[in-house]
Amino acid sequence: MIASSPTLTWTDQTVSFGDFNSQVEAGLIDLNPPHQRGVVHDNEWMSDVLHSAIYDNDIPEVYFHQRRRRGAEIRESLDGKQRCSAAVGYLNDEYAYTGPEPDEMTGRKFSDLPEALQNRLRHQCTLRLRIAQQTLTDEQIQRFFQKRQRAKKTTTGEHLNSCITSPLLKPFRELMAEDTVAAHLRTLARTSKRESHLEMVTRIARCYQELDKPDCSPSVLISWFVADGVDGDLAEMCELIRVTLETLVASQLKGRNSKPAYLSVAQYLASRCLDDGADLEQDGHMFNEDELEALREAISGGILDLSVDNGERGATPRAMANLAQYVDDFQEGSLEYAE
Repeated sequence: MIASSPTLTWTDQTVSFGDFNSQVEAGLIDLNPPHQRGVVHDNEWMSDVLHSAIYDNDIPEVYFHQRRRRGAEIRESLDGKQRCSAAVGYLNDEYAYTGPEPDEMTGRKFSDLPEALQNRLRHQCTLRLRIAQQTLTDEQIQRFFQKRQRAKKTTTGEHLNSCITSPLLKPFRELMAEDTVAAHLRTLARTSKRESHLEMVTRIARCYQELDKPDCSPSVLISWFVADGVDGDLAEMCELIRVTLETLVASQLKGRNSKPAYLSVAQYLASRCLDDGADLEQDGHMFNEDELEALREAISGGILDLSVDNGERGATPRAMANLAQYVDDFQEGSLEYAE
């Protein structure tokens, strides 16, 4: 028997690029709600969208729902932001068209086009909108977005960003905005392309609640991220993130921004450096200073490659085993660094 739940109803509407852009400028359409990813496609991809509009009049439909804000009904993007952004961005001179046809557009921004071609783009090229007549709940938005993305090249970080019901999303966003944390993230990965910073800090946090060999595969990570009570150790997870990033930045590990590298450091900190007698809230720290210093000295004294084959299957388990061995060798005085 199918569980009863409110059935979404949709209306379809076709609007010109010009009308759509006007609604975006007037604030009646929101292409950037929290669950949406940023614009990730390049000018060539966006130019292909324009080409399809000009020659085929066939851009796949885009989805919205309605949300009331300050007394007005706003259409909030659910899916298709990238296609919408291709149209809006071009009309606002944000990029030059790269396609070979029409040749009048090649290499030109919208303002450089003949008036007749500008009018054609504004008034004859269209988007097909599907608009939910209800305001979706956070749970419905999350489910809708992720179902629509399964067949697309969506990163784990983008999926995490769409999990707006997660008790971790807002705290992790606030943590990533801290000056020191933000600086460390920029050092390790200069830009948060496609939510890579959120993916990194979430994987690190998971190491606190699964000490041995944390399963950070995308499906497991996303399920954990939205689980009830996952924020029970929030302060400790945030501190693990801070110390992991600080330790990585000061290290000479090869590929220190790679998943095996940052997970191996996080797992080592969580499994071997925690101070059993310390209380973060009362004492202001949670790591044994001697163990922490041994790790930092071992990985900052010279270049270390965590990818060296040691019989472990998989890059991350291999890196974790190598890191533990390197720290032990350092403490014994037998560690040899790469030249």
